[in-house]
Amino acid sequence: MLQTQDSVEVNPFSVSQTQQKKTFVFLFFVCQIQAEESLNGLQEHLTTLGHFHEQFVSYRMAFNKLILEIARRRQYREAAEDIVRGMVRQLDSMTEGGFLFCLYSWILFFRLIPFHRKRGKPCQDALQR
Repeated sequence: MLQTQDSVEVNPFSVSQTQQKKTFVFLFFVCQIQAEESLNGLQEHLTTLGHFHEQFVSYRMAFNKLILEIARRRQYREAAEDIVRGMVRQLDSMTEGGFLFCLYSWILFFRLIPFHRKRGKPCQDALQR
């Protein structure tokens, strides 16, 4: 504190009320501007996170569809393998009795001897060959 000639104490750090109000308003606007800048930055981050979330959800859905497709194909492959195994067993049982040779002979016979469409009989020129 300083003393003047009138012996009145003057505080150099004392500020008038109007000056205090002006300072408060200024600080309030500075804080508001900083808060808005921070809020805008956070909003940009939130938008980016929203895009990442949408992309993640689409990837997850595609992956789940892929897993379902793999399971479906595995099921079809197993069914086809069962059918082939059954056919092989049937062919094995047919070859044991000579049925396959007989079937092959009939196929050759009908390929070599064409039938007349009108009469249902073999062509005479095919029989003479």
